[in-house]
Parts: sequence; C-alpha cells; structure tokens
Amino acid sequence: MRWRPALTFYEKRIEILRCLDDRGVLRAFRVGDDSVDTRLMDARHEMTITQEGLSLDLFGQGADPDVVWDSLTEALERIEPTVSLIRIGFQHIVPLAMPFEESVAKGQERFLSLSPTLDLQDWALLINPDPHSAVEFGIIRADEAADRLTRWAGRMRGDKPLAGVRRWVGVTFPDVAIFADSYWGTTQVGGQLVDETRKHWTAANERAGELVDNLYATISAQD
Repeated sequence: MRWRPALTFYEKRIEILRCLDDRGVLRAFRVGDDSVDTRLMDARHEMTITQEGLSLDLFGQGADPDVVWDSLTEALERIEPTVSLIRIGFQHIVPLAMPFEESVAKGQERFLSLSPTLDLQDWALLINPDPHSAVEFGIIRADEAADRLTRWAGRMRGDKPLAGVRRWVGVTFPDVAIFADSYWGTTQVGGQLVDETRKHWTAANERAGELVDNLYATISAQD
C-alpha cells in the first residue's frame, strides 16, 4: 500500500506498537528512523509501516490474513493516510505429475505457441493483465523454488525483495511445478479504506487463483 507522506506515521507509530502488544499479537519489532517493522503472531506474518506506505507479508501455506487483519486495521485507522495505490501479491507453486523436460516442452507449445522442435531448455513468461498488475510464470524444479520465492531469480526481482532463502530451509518442494508470481494493483481507492483494501484483496485472490487454475489445466490437458 502506498500513500502520500504522512506526518501521523511519526505521531502514532509507538501507539500502534502498544496496541498490537496489548492485543497479544506482537512477537517482535524494530523501530527505525523512517520505518517500523513488526512480526505478528509468528514468523509467517510480518508488517512494515513507513511514512509513505505499509506492507503486510504472509509466508507459507499456513499464513492466514484473517488473523492479522485487525493489526492492519489498527495501523490504518491511526495513520489515516491518503492512499494512492493498493497492490496485492501472490506466489503459487503447483505440482506437475510429469518430467521437467516434458513440462517445459508442453508449456512451450501451449503458452508460447512455439514448435517443440525448437527444443527450449527453459522459459518464463511475463504478462500485464492491466496497467497496475503483472504476472510471471513458468516451470521450475524443486531446487529453483526458494530462489523464485525470494525473487533472487526471475524478472519480478526488481519489484520488491522478499525474505532470505533461509526462510525456506527444510521446506519440501515438488520435483516439478508451475510457479506463478503475481501482483494485482488498483488506484481506485475511495470510501472506507479498510473496506476497500479487503475488497481488493478478495478480488485479487480470486483473479490469481483463476489464473493459476487455468495455467494448470492448460499444461495438464491430454493431447
């Protein structure tokens, strides 16, 4: 979430931390000159607030936006920012029951409309569903998953650095999978900010899920 620089961030940041602590959801925090970083509930939920915006990062399948939604609400109600952009991002890893080379070849033909005789070793595709959204997807092996999730690899890496590879140590990834990294943005922010944010999150979740379902159906379809 991005907004015009807000003086209220400096006036309210400690109050926000106190509220989170009183509610029993604050597990760790760090106060910088121009930012406040928090860990909520556990290591899977992190929120950062600055004078110019807020980010809420959820990691892993067990992360749940509902359990930290009140924390987001507390911050927004205190800062009362003038928001210019809301952007919701998702990362999907969907297992494929076929060898990597076959998956790459089918994707090459079905997504890129290129002949299998070109014999591409790998590929990834970046698309823009609308001016404020982007999706990168491709086929990955298990040992590529952590680099993709942290954006050390791929064309989305300039968008926003994510937590280090160590977060994914010990996680078992599928041998072959579709990987999709997407964000869905809107500048149409009016009315009640919390309600608008929740509405956009719901819509973005549906769009991302529908896209990934279609990608899986396309590459898994029988010839």
